[in-house]
Amino acid sequence: MAEMITMKEIEALKAKDKAYPTKVGGRPGLWVETHPTGTKSWSVICRIADGEGGDKLARFNLGTIKQTKLSKAGKDAATIMAATLEERAVMKAEETFSRRGKRTSPNEDAAPDGVLTFGLLADKYLKRHASRNKKASSAHHDKLAIEREFKDWSARPADAITREDVEEKLERKFEEAEVAAERLRVLIRMIFGFGVEKRLIAESPAHEIKALVKASKIERKVTIPKPVIGSYVRIASALPAPFGPFLLLLAHLLQRRNEIAGMRWQDIDLDGDEPTWTIPADMTKASREQVVPLVPAVVEIIRSIDRVPGNPLVFPAESKKRDKPISGFSKLKRRIDGLIEDDLPEGVSLNDWRFHDWRRSGASYLASQRVPTPVLAALLNHSQKQLQGITAIYNLHQYVAERREALEMWSSHLEALRDGRDEGKVVKLREHA
Repeated sequence: MAEMITMKEIEALKAKDKAYPTKVGGRPGLWVETHPTGTKSWSVICRIADGEGGDKLARFNLGTIKQTKLSKAGKDAATIMAATLEERAVMKAEETFSRRGKRTSPNEDAAPDGVLTFGLLADKYLKRHASRNKKASSAHHDKLAIEREFKDWSARPADAITREDVEEKLERKFEEAEVAAERLRVLIRMIFGFGVEKRLIAESPAHEIKALVKASKIERKVTIPKPVIGSYVRIASALPAPFGPFLLLLAHLLQRRNEIAGMRWQDIDLDGDEPTWTIPADMTKASREQVVPLVPAVVEIIRSIDRVPGNPLVFPAESKKRDKPISGFSKLKRRIDGLIEDDLPEGVSLNDWRFHDWRRSGASYLASQRVPTPVLAALLNHSQKQLQGITAIYNLHQYVAERREALEMWSSHLEALRDGRDEGKVVKLREHA
């Protein structure tokens, strides 16, 4: 096997169908691996003690040739080779290079057969990146997406997944939903990017795949038409618990779907003249506690729900997992769409609405009724700083009374549309001290 001595010779190595190693001359133990995509990475291949009186072949990944210079890779290789003289020194070498390179065979990140599968890589991403650097809700969404989208990749070696594999998966998703495909692309890039950063894999097959849709398209501007709102409220009012009341609260409260699904009895205060629902910070997307005023129509809905003895959830799952909130929202959406289509007047078609569009629809209606922007931001639990800049640092008012009045206005509008009445007049909010 030919030996490479200079970086010029190493950079000139041609990619083949499969990755192949080339010995680096004058650098004991140092090899350069050329991958099918043309990426080249440094490796140290040597024999180490196996703990049973014998030895075994091991490989240490020192990063790509762009990340680590030849001189540095040579020094690292020499240190590792010296460390293999005794088992304790090997363990020290692994500790020394844990921040710069991972031993790939045997590998603590690999399956028992020594292969780092995509499933294991995704699990490492969730535990060591998403759970530490993302909001709990975002990390949970990543977990659900991985379980849903990557069943066919789970057992495959992570470094065997090619750009063509990624493009094929994204194309299939793009045919279903363009924006969802773009979010999937971002997730794939994050998982493989994490692997490269932690030196678990040499390169990312998704690195050069560009955005599938423009950012402006991701920002939905869909509101729910009045006829659809009226049909929705009529139908939800007739559906039994848990989904009927859940759908109604989703429309009335303008909070996020998962926040309402996870509603707990202990967070609801129906006593007094100003009942509220307090969403703990760890259950909100914004990681801020949200006090939601409960207007009479909402109080009536909540009081109609039969409480499951010993269960803290207002909407527990109907399956054996009663400690979990209801789910199956895609199926519920298809069911409600079918009922709405049957209920709509002739000549009125159903638009591409989603559960999350209730927040935009409610906020748009209330804005048309001249509800101030800070009140809307507080109602939706959006950051005041994004809307008011430095003023928000000094304005700590929570607008609870104003939000209660706005939600009363919105609930009245929902009831009017439910009954076939279209109230188009502007109602001015009362002034609060």
